[in-house]
Formats: sequence, C-alpha cells, structure tokens
Amino acid sequence: MTALTMPTLERRLFQAAKEEAEAKSVSEWPKESVETCLVLIREIRARTVRMLETLEAILAEGIEARAFKRDFAPLLPAAESDMTAIREFVEKLSSSEDDASGRILAALHSLEEVEETYRDLLAEVLARASNPHPSLDWERLKSESDADFKAGRFVSFTTNEEMLEGLTDKE
Repeated sequence: MTALTMPTLERRLFQAAKEEAEAKSVSEWPKESVETCLVLIREIRARTVRMLETLEAILAEGIEARAFKRDFAPLLPAAESDMTAIREFVEKLSSSEDDASGRILAALHSLEEVEETYRDLLAEVLARASNPHPSLDWERLKSESDADFKAGRFVSFTTNEEMLEGLTDKE
C-alpha cells in the first residue's frame, strides 16, 4: 500500500518548505528556492493523482469490505495529516500578496483539491466498509423464490445432460 501514501522524503521536504515559509516570507526566498518548492508541490500533486487513480482502479476491480478496511484503514490518518499540512501552508501564504507566494499558493490549491478528493474517497469507502451488512430476510427470500417457482421461472432437471441441453452448440 506504499503506492497509496506520500513517501516519507516528499513529506519531509514539504514540511521543510512549509517551515521555511513560516520562518521567512516567500518574497525573500531566492528564485531557485521558489522554483524548487513549486516543482515539489507539482510532483506531490502528480503522485496524489496517481494514488487516486490506483484507488479508483482497486475499487472498480472490486475488493471485499473487510480486506479493504484491514488494508486501507491505516492510510486515512496519513491522508488527513497531509491535508492538514497543506491547509496550514495555504493559510500561511494566503495573506501574502507577492508573486512568488501567489504562484506557490496556486500550486497548493491544486494539490489541496486532489488530496481532498483522494482523502474523501478513502474515508467514504472505509465508512461503507465499516457499516454492518444488513441481515438476510430468509422469509422474504423464501416467499420470493416460491413465487418465482410457481411462475415457472425455475426449471427442474433430472440429469446433468438435460441441464446442459441447449447451452452448447450441436454439430
């Protein structure tokens, strides 16, 4: 499941950029540092898009609810932590009006949107996987199957050959 979480190195680099913005105004950063920060944010966004696509593919393929909960529940706290870090960085830069802060802020908003989509999907599916399954109403099932049998929607066979008749091409 490591493909569905932000790698530790990227998380640390993001944290370092956020701390640098807290320590010193982005307008005072060297141009190269601004560009490095933008590259980092864009790479994290691209990785998050891939994580979202992977999660969607897993869900489209189908996965048993308990297995999903067991395997994916540990990812939610990390996704929530990432969202918090992104929002804190956005909040820090939102009052700045310089061009460099604006460019980083735009990249952060784009990242925030994708990360939120990923986190929300993960949270929604985990919530659904955690819900107890409705109990089977055996009486209703029996009455419906009896009605289907009476209506002729069930057919009885006496042999396997009789059951296979009409299912294979006759040559």
